[in-house]
Amino acid sequence: AVTAFVLLETTVSLVVFPAFNPIKTPQALAMDAQAVLAPDQRLLLYDMNGEIMALYSRRKGKQIRTPDELENEMRASGKGIAVFSKKNWENLKDRFEPVGTLHEFKMGSKDICYLIYDGALIP
Repeated sequence: AVTAFVLLETTVSLVVFPAFNPIKTPQALAMDAQAVLAPDQRLLLYDMNGEIMALYSRRKGKQIRTPDELENEMRASGKGIAVFSKKNWENLKDRFEPVGTLHEFKMGSKDICYLIYDGALIP
């Protein structure tokens, strides 16, 4: 019985859990964050906790609560990445779409967007 349990645990941890990684982790965001953000630069998280996104991106996250705060952070940081729920992006896209390139992904049942932006393009 113990051997069967150990075999089951090993199978689940080596096969089943890794199979769910693409569904539950923000892989595209993590790769882009590594390429775009300096090691000490923060991932901007608009109206979300987003700890898992910061963790997989290997960058600290900074919670942003208002569009004006987001604009100020984007302008101050130059180039970077801001992360939004799809719903929040729909409310912000007219203001921020011209300053970057939008990417979308699903994280479990959530629709997430992130903008690779150039703060110098903010009018």
